[in-house]
Amino acid sequence: MTRPTPPAARREPKSITQLGRTRVDDYAWMKDENWKDVLRDPKVLRADIREHLDAENAYTKALLDDPTKPLQDALFAEMKGRIKEDDSSVPASDGAWDYYVRYEIGAEHPVHGRRPRGRTDGEVVLLDEEALSKGKAFFQVGAAHHSPDHRLYAWAADEQGSEYYTIRLKDLATGETLPVEIESAYGDFTFSPDSQWLFWIWRDENARPSKVFRRPARGGEDTLVYEETDDGMFLGVGTTSDDSHIVVHVGNQETTEIWLIPAADPT
Repeated sequence: MTRPTPPAARREPKSITQLGRTRVDDYAWMKDENWKDVLRDPKVLRADIREHLDAENAYTKALLDDPTKPLQDALFAEMKGRIKEDDSSVPASDGAWDYYVRYEIGAEHPVHGRRPRGRTDGEVVLLDEEALSKGKAFFQVGAAHHSPDHRLYAWAADEQGSEYYTIRLKDLATGETLPVEIESAYGDFTFSPDSQWLFWIWRDENARPSKVFRRPARGGEDTLVYEETDDGMFLGVGTTSDDSHIVVHVGNQETTEIWLIPAADPT
């Protein structure tokens, strides 16, 4: 059997001076000058870089597929055999509804649903991740929440693999997705306890979750609530268990700050 030939990356020596020292990097060309835009949209990666990465992936596939494909298939089947494919979460009761997620056999993504509290019928599909993922090379849902008044369902989805999420909202009375999208979001958000506001986190050009905004839940102007200037800190949002406050969480591996916004006056 002829072994595949590994792709050879071209060498383009580039001198880089840092901290008073100069080094030569033969492969600096592999860092796209446009890397911040690539984070948002991988399709804009420079063609020569993409060509080399595709060649590396093709080489790896060719090298591993022939001798290890049967083993890969066997391991996958064994792991899959230990999973209950049509599984569902324990329903979480809230008001007149039970909320849950469930998987269908063969699906890679779940269905988010609700049904009248205490019943096993009357399902309302809130979000069908499997249907939304069709035709996409990548699809991942971050946070997904119903509004406290049970009239809206919101979710954050990354469709590029860039970790820049888009937040969308569905009107549960009509079943229609609202013509309102929040771009460049982190995968975390929360409704205010009165269901009138959505608190969300903006991801900046360096992919950092650096600002918390508030906007009317059904669309409107954003208002800056909190800005974190320390590059080492990360943000999260939520509500207290008694729904008395909206919580802005700021922290790293060593330090945590909690900022509270009264739910009775979230503006």
